[in-house]
Amino acid sequence: MAERERSERAVEESEERHRSLFQSSADAIVALDLEGRFTDANSAAQRLLGYTRGELLERTYQQITPACWRAMNDAILNEQVPTQGYSDEYEKEYVHKDGTAIPISVRAFVKRDFAGKRVGVWAIIRDLTERKRAQEALRESEERFRVAFQTSIDSINISRVEDGVFVAVNEGFSKMTGWTEAEVLGRSALELHIWDDPDDRARLVEGLRKDGYVQNLQATFCKKDGRTLPGLMSAQLIRLSGRQYLLSITRDMSEWKRAEEERDRLKSGLHQASKMEAIGQLAGGIAHDFNNLLTVILSGAEALKHGIAGDSPPDPEVVEEIGAAGGRARDLTRQLLAFARRQVIAPVPLDLNDLVRGSEKLLRRVLGEDVELVVILHPELWAVRCDPSQIEQVVLNLAVNARDAMPGGGKLTIETANVVVDENLTASRPWMHPGPYTRLSVRDSGQGVSPEVKAHLFEPFFTTKPVGKGTGLGLATVYGVVKQNDGYILVDSEPGQGATFALFFPRIPGAAIAASPPAVATTPRGTETVLVVEDDPQVRDITVRSLRSGGYRVLVAGAGHEAFEIAAGERGRLRLLVTDVIMPGLDGRAVANELRRHHPDLRVLYVSGHAQDVIAKRGVLEPGIELLPKPFTASSLLARVRAVLDCGARSS
Repeated sequence: MAERERSERAVEESEERHRSLFQSSADAIVALDLEGRFTDANSAAQRLLGYTRGELLERTYQQITPACWRAMNDAILNEQVPTQGYSDEYEKEYVHKDGTAIPISVRAFVKRDFAGKRVGVWAIIRDLTERKRAQEALRESEERFRVAFQTSIDSINISRVEDGVFVAVNEGFSKMTGWTEAEVLGRSALELHIWDDPDDRARLVEGLRKDGYVQNLQATFCKKDGRTLPGLMSAQLIRLSGRQYLLSITRDMSEWKRAEEERDRLKSGLHQASKMEAIGQLAGGIAHDFNNLLTVILSGAEALKHGIAGDSPPDPEVVEEIGAAGGRARDLTRQLLAFARRQVIAPVPLDLNDLVRGSEKLLRRVLGEDVELVVILHPELWAVRCDPSQIEQVVLNLAVNARDAMPGGGKLTIETANVVVDENLTASRPWMHPGPYTRLSVRDSGQGVSPEVKAHLFEPFFTTKPVGKGTGLGLATVYGVVKQNDGYILVDSEPGQGATFALFFPRIPGAAIAASPPAVATTPRGTETVLVVEDDPQVRDITVRSLRSGGYRVLVAGAGHEAFEIAAGERGRLRLLVTDVIMPGLDGRAVANELRRHHPDLRVLYVSGHAQDVIAKRGVLEPGIELLPKPFTASSLLARVRAVLDCGARSS
């Protein structure tokens, strides 16, 4: 009895272990009898099929198997399993309780009782839904790749990494290069000479070695017929069947290049048209203002002529009007040169505080009593290198502009400060260079400026003032002067909020040079010998007449070679050369240099309306050069001649 009890207990323990493994298995496990009825099902099987154990025990496997699978399933269970005791793994479908088909894999084993008799089948079932989805996604992906590969207008190819031999090319490759698929497969790009420049291929290889991919590589490729074309290539290392390949896509950029060239041509044409429009506006503005001034001059000259013919004394008012019109014409040309950054300047180390203090009295007079002037000066202001007279003109122009923006009065603040321009400012203004600057700000409480007007502020002859109230050159002049002095100008303004013009000039090391009062000649007269070289007959005559009226002995030449002949007979007596700068043949600098070879002590005074780069580098007057800008008066000429003779300045 004891032996029997031990055997029964062993059987019960074995069945318990079996039951525990059966229920805890992650795989679905079912038992079938010989007729195919379910005799057991674990929890995983119940979850997979959607039935409870009791519901499954009322069914056969044929009832939840689609008809298309039943014959195969019966053959495996009734023939293969009894014969070899198990089945090979096979795939089929079961129908879920909700009616959906479930893809599964099955492995069946003979089920026997304790006596070894075959009583049914054990079946281990695995859900293939996720695997099937992955396989379908892969299939769809491969199909999409195939379609994209074959239909793309871009050139696509796959090649072996180790030798560059093509294993696949699309139709786009053939159209772009002229090589057919049959001609390409089994050969490399080097064999076919597809790379026009070996350096481009080297850049591709380097990029692949470094990152495993290359994007937007611009290169030139060769077609089968020898012609070249610009291409944009992207390439990626990929693995196919465990082997590394290179997938590359190249776009023919020929049409894009042609379109870009056409766009550049149109853009250039538009720029040229805009430039011609701007030149037309500039010419129209100049003609308008000069015609007004010439009307005064010509009419006044005619009146004087008639008066002289009738033995009448010159009318002082007419003479005054002619002089005033000439002065305005001179100022207009200087403004134009300043705008074009063609005015000759003499920059010096400058303290803007001194300049503002020196201009304060004039500014208060210009602004009038209804505009409050506030001056805020930094006590330790950095020095800058600028032309003082030009910066004075800038401050005056900005003050006048501010006054006109405050017709009912207001407040004008002029402030100096040391600032360091950093990346925060240059990020939005890339034309500015980081570094230390001295800032001069002119801020008004006027009407402000709209964005539309702000876009045209510095254009010549652009003005919002009524006709006759402004030339439109004030701010254009400011812009030209600031740029010629290596500075920047920023405008901050909104309608109704006033305007701030901030001028930035680079800091220079050291201190500014204190301004010295201009030297005053004791007398504008003299008796020295002066050689005048001027190609314009009228300017030459008036220059000679002015000098002779001052007591000087004057020699006259219309060109450089004529001056050399005259000077050859004046050894020891020639003291001063007064010469134009821009002349046909030899310029004034060349004339002066040649004459000083024979007259080492010769002093030189240049006169010019536009010196270009003959005596100035990029508009900056060279050291030791004496220049009298045109137009000039007889008194200014005599004063300057006397000063040059007295101070002994020599031209380089």
